[in-house]
Amino acid sequence: MRKLTPRLAVFCLLSVFCLLSRAGKLVVSGDNWPLSQRGFTEEPDSTNAFVDHLEAFFTHRGSGQWLPGKAGRFLIYGGAGRDVLAQKLQDDGHVVEFFRLEPAAPSLNRLCQFDGVMIRPTPPFGVPPGFDPQPFIRYLQMGGNVYVEASGSGQSDWQANMLNGLLEPFGILLTGTKDGVVHENVSLNTTHPLFRGVTALHWHQGHGLEVTSRRGNTPIAGENGLTMFVVSSLPWRGGAPCAAVGRLPLPPIGLPSLPPPGLGFPRSQGVPPEKIPLHTRQPRLLEVAS
Repeated sequence: MRKLTPRLAVFCLLSVFCLLSRAGKLVVSGDNWPLSQRGFTEEPDSTNAFVDHLEAFFTHRGSGQWLPGKAGRFLIYGGAGRDVLAQKLQDDGHVVEFFRLEPAAPSLNRLCQFDGVMIRPTPPFGVPPGFDPQPFIRYLQMGGNVYVEASGSGQSDWQANMLNGLLEPFGILLTGTKDGVVHENVSLNTTHPLFRGVTALHWHQGHGLEVTSRRGNTPIAGENGLTMFVVSSLPWRGGAPCAAVGRLPLPPIGLPSLPPPGLGFPRSQGVPPEKIPLHTRQPRLLEVAS
């Protein structure tokens, strides 16, 4: 048997580290209210702490610590309070962009331009009937990071049917039932590092979450015993990681952003960019080849 030399030991540790750093991360929330405007208002310290840890979890840069000039990239779909979340991410030095699911989901190449993708299907940003989860599944398998939340509005069965195509391959299901909680700040019963310093989050008529496979999945329960979140670290499945996909240069920080077509933000009304408050600017949509 070959003796484990110091050089070989270091090589083995580095190999394990590289594999772990490539593993994708999936965070599923049974409700959209924790990161809504009301969520930030009701529990500002806990909500900000949760987003801090989520940023660090997705960008692999430690617990809430980022180096100047080392901005992460986040891609957001829909979501209640998406503007306040985008502002929080931008304030922390990250680049934020929005995307649509119609007429088609972003290509895998486009998704790989980002450290984290947030799918927040709140009306009018619903999940279309023809939603194709495959680019997101492959993105996760290639080391990408996705945050998915169920909407506290609309029909539970419809929501579950649309999102379970993405969640089921990873051993997670939305059950299609509401939990009955009505606008409460719910304490969390967990020691998971993603929720360090998070004492409670705002919750309203969340969706039931079921873990069908415990491999890599950690359910996060509230004081009421309900599963509020599931945190997954996905095993590396080989092949080229997202990091191998060439990224476009980051846009200059602080420049005014172009709004997505038809959303009617101030810039589309002819207001000079320098007069638009930062929190109302829409993040730039980079053109990425499919």
